Amino acid sequence: MIAAALVLVVAAALRIWTDLQVSAVNVGHRLPVTWGQFAVPLPRTLRWTRVLSSAAVLWGALALGSTVYDYRNPMPSVVMMIAIIVLALYAPSVVITTTHNRHHATRATRP
Repeated sequence: MIAAALVLVVAAALRIWTDLQVSAVNVGHRLPVTWGQFAVPLPRTLRWTRVLSSAAVLWGALALGSTVYDYRNPMPSVVMMIAIIVLALYAPSVVITTTHNRHHATRATRP
């Protein structure tokens, strides 16, 4: 359980770092908030770092959820896994993307 939590924390920090790098690569362009293509293609290492850190977050969430799983009442562990995934992957990504779009988008791309 401690190893899964450690992997989860490191993977979440790595995912935040890669989101900041994506923001730096795409200065002057809007980033897609949920899905879409980036204006500037990502370098291969950055793309693979994003994929591997996301997979590690998913593995950590499943590992932590399986430690508290009870077959008579599975909902608490499922809710915990979903909350970990949302808090570790999606919330920081949305915050970084909206901050980037607010501060670094060009006048032509602003609504």
